[in-house]
Amino acid sequence: MQHIKGGKGERDALFMNAETPRPTPGEGQALVRIKAFGINRMDIIQRRGNYPLPPQAPKTLGVEFSGVVEAFGAGDHGVFRAGDEVLGLAYGGAYAEYIAVSSKMLIHKPHALSWEQAAAVPETWITATQALHKVLGFARGKSILWHAGASGVSIAGIQLSRLAGASAVYATAGTDDKCRFVTETLGADAAFNYKTGNWADGVRDATAGRGVDFIVDFVGGSYFQQNQDAAARDCRIVLLGTLGGGKVPDADISQILFKRIRIEGSTLRSRDEDYQGELRDKLETYLPDFESGKLKIILDKILPWEDIQEAHKYMEDAKNSGKIWYFKASELTVGHAGIHLDLVLEIRAGHGVLARGAHRIREQRVVLDADQAQGHLQVLEVVRHDRRRVRHGTGLDVRALLQGARLLVAGGAVTLSLRLLREQ
Repeated sequence: MQHIKGGKGERDALFMNAETPRPTPGEGQALVRIKAFGINRMDIIQRRGNYPLPPQAPKTLGVEFSGVVEAFGAGDHGVFRAGDEVLGLAYGGAYAEYIAVSSKMLIHKPHALSWEQAAAVPETWITATQALHKVLGFARGKSILWHAGASGVSIAGIQLSRLAGASAVYATAGTDDKCRFVTETLGADAAFNYKTGNWADGVRDATAGRGVDFIVDFVGGSYFQQNQDAAARDCRIVLLGTLGGGKVPDADISQILFKRIRIEGSTLRSRDEDYQGELRDKLETYLPDFESGKLKIILDKILPWEDIQEAHKYMEDAKNSGKIWYFKASELTVGHAGIHLDLVLEIRAGHGVLARGAHRIREQRVVLDADQAQGHLQVLEVVRHDRRRVRHGTGLDVRALLQGARLLVAGGAVTLSLRLLREQ
């Protein structure tokens, strides 16, 4: 199978590898053919060799994905069946064409969500849920500050805080555009540009000097003093990262005592499946709000997975507002109106371009007229609903044979270019 490989080092160490064996699902696991996956800050830290992996984590990067269940290992897999469309969380291995993952960490994909939107949910929304409810014990009517407000986790957390009845939601971000995004799109009460002023002063001004009840921090050392300055009495702070360093410079810790501040560190990836499973169950209750649009899934950039180096650079440069997602263009469906190609970059007839798909948030569907599709379909496997298979389909009668069929293009996941060739 295809997967993205690379040793420890800079982003140019990442490369496509077609020689990786397809994983075999073990006890309690499902084999999922991945449709889309996302990158997280931890992927960059892991690539650099600075992330302590849990013992069960594979070396391949990637923890969240969407796809189709193809097979199961031994054991009980509950409500899941082969062919189910799912989204899921893994200990690693999502930068690949297939993944073997615990069935306990799968969720059925809502029909209203595209593959990219579904893959944008597991890690970010579960991490935000963990911080807000399981660690902080958030209560209705309280105020909260989310650092890195335009990051995937904080995008989720700001909205979940609103959903949980926060009296006020604040955020920090590194540009004025990101601050406007946080307030205008996500509904935060105020956002503070940490590059242009003292954000702790901004929080105190916004709260009439009181401070906030909860703080979610990904920055660490460089925010240690300001977090205390922005904290209300009995404030709880959860540390989810150390992007600003793990060491604290000279600091006055007296406010921790006098304000009765509690600081707790937490991670998600190192937790066992039972712990993660509780959060997965909570996440499932949000699905109707995703479908209705009450909770917004923000996709900043969608790229073919050959561009993994570009995406890591994009995140390292802190340009993203939301998630960066990858897809594989390898599947077609044929209906009465012609051939429908999902998530396809380019479709050619001979040497001319018939249609060109776009990078969009919603699933891209390009429709070709049946007459255009008639002719030679090269390097195809046709899977009809009656399970009949026709391999290497050249000279196929599109109208007669392919109605309602699914076409899998060999190599499509590698080149992201599918060709329909007219008969010469």
